[in-house]
Amino acid sequence: MSFSDLIGRIKGEVLVTGVDVGHSSIKFAQVEHKRSEKRLIAVDVEYLPAKTIEDNEVREPKALQDALTRLMQRRFPDGIQGEIVLGINWSNGILADRVSLRKQSDDTNEAFILEEAGKRPPFNEDGVNLDYEILSETAQGDQDVLIVAAKGAGLSAWVNLFKPVEIIPSILEVDAFAAVNIFLLSSTEDELKQTVAILNIGDKRTHISIVRNGLFHSTRTVQNASVDTFLSQMSRRIGLDSEMVGKILREESTEPYDNDLFNQALEFAADEFAVSLELALRYFTSSENQERVQKLILVGGGAGISGLTGFLTSKLAIETVCFESAKVQAALHVDQSIFGASGMTQDALNTLVTAIGLATRKP
Repeated sequence: MSFSDLIGRIKGEVLVTGVDVGHSSIKFAQVEHKRSEKRLIAVDVEYLPAKTIEDNEVREPKALQDALTRLMQRRFPDGIQGEIVLGINWSNGILADRVSLRKQSDDTNEAFILEEAGKRPPFNEDGVNLDYEILSETAQGDQDVLIVAAKGAGLSAWVNLFKPVEIIPSILEVDAFAAVNIFLLSSTEDELKQTVAILNIGDKRTHISIVRNGLFHSTRTVQNASVDTFLSQMSRRIGLDSEMVGKILREESTEPYDNDLFNQALEFAADEFAVSLELALRYFTSSENQERVQKLILVGGGAGISGLTGFLTSKLAIETVCFESAKVQAALHVDQSIFGASGMTQDALNTLVTAIGLATRKP
């Protein structure tokens, strides 16, 4: 830690860089944590060669490290200053559970939580790293605790991929929690009282995180609901390859196509997507005495699929929206130099939300 970093910490200030590695790209975001505000000061994206990461596994470590090197040379030629929060994929052997425990004295409570967590399967397996967060406490001394577990070998292997390019994380954060950070930071008091599901639609994987009364509740992987699955389902019905379907959806193609057939395929894929999502939502409803999610927020690259928010609102009878870029920019005091006078677009926010959410985590 440099002398300037030490002084900043004494003042309650710290610079945090969030690193989000997805199947198709690496996203960086940098946030200044000051006493009274958080300020987003930099973002960047570096795209990965095809098949660098497949099925949530890094198949080409050198390609990943080369992409990281390009990004570092472009954005941080003198190295990253401050702290680094590195995202880790929820699907990579991460487990989480909520437990209710009796609070102990301040100096023994942490050891008590970890000891109790270590008694519960599968958290009691050898080689498992545990962490926790106290979600709530009552005046009677009861505490609701989120326990997170991960295989130590898997964490070490992930961190070691970044060492050759001098990215040494201060903390590992589960990517599913990052969008929750943004929701908690940018929502009104009334919104925080709702039960909200945040759906992160990635190229190859999708997960849903439930926030209830301003507290994280749970996360689940949603099967057959990724961008890749969506495009493949459309591709099979209209006879175009997935790449072309994606370009049409993004309005990047000038090639002719059958508009009616395309819209039919879009509705079919959206309907299949809704079925997968409904199964994931049913888990929460059944576990909470038939309580329903009141709002669904879409994030990730798939959040921009044309008409998806309206379709899900109608199909699931749940208000479905994306994060409002204006609210996020206000909460993070986004530097105008990053996105220009027009500000952060919805597509940019959808893409960067995990990296930004990681950077809002103060180690």
